Amino acid sequence: MPSLTKRPKPYPEVTKISNGQGVEFEIMISDKT
Repeated sequence: MPSLTKRPKPYPEVTKISNGQGVEFEIMISDKT
């Protein structure tokens, strides 16, 4: 199960996902309710 690290940004929330194998993804979350 990937670990999620949320970091404060001056633009829509960015969630950093690490799959535990040294690969990280940054996903822009803009569909917040």
